[in-house]
Amino acid sequence: MSLPSDHRFEFVGDHKTQVSVLYNCSRGTGDNRTFSERLVSKKVDGCWNGDHDSVVAVDEDDPDLGLAREECTKMVVAPVEGYGGESTAMITRLRGGFRMKWTASNCSVCEQSGGKCGFDNSTYRFNVYLP
Repeated sequence: MSLPSDHRFEFVGDHKTQVSVLYNCSRGTGDNRTFSERLVSKKVDGCWNGDHDSVVAVDEDDPDLGLAREECTKMVVAPVEGYGGESTAMITRLRGGFRMKWTASNCSVCEQSGGKCGFDNSTYRFNVYLP
C-alpha cells in the first residue's frame, strides 16, 4: 500500500508487516497446471480451489516471495499488525484492518482570521468559512 509523500497519513501500531496476498496461483497451462509444494503451506484457508485460483499470503521477508510472484498472476500488498507468518491467521488479520493516523491541516490561521475551519467532503480539503 502506498501513501502520499506529504506525511498526512501514517500507519499506527506495533509489528507492522507488509504482507503480499497473491492469487490465481499455479504453474503451467491447461491440464499441466500445478502448484508449488513450497507455497502450499502459505495458502490462505478458505481460498483453495485445486491447483489453481489459489490464494497465498507471504510476508515481506519470506524467501518464497519471489516464487509466489512467479506463480501468481495477481497481488495485493497490505500492512498487517501482529502477523507472525501463519497463513491460517491471515484472514482474521486482514479483516481487522489497520490503524492510520491522519494529520489534518492547521486551522489556527483560519480561526485567527475570524473564520471557521471546516472540511469540504466533495473536494477533500479544509476550507475557511467566513461569517
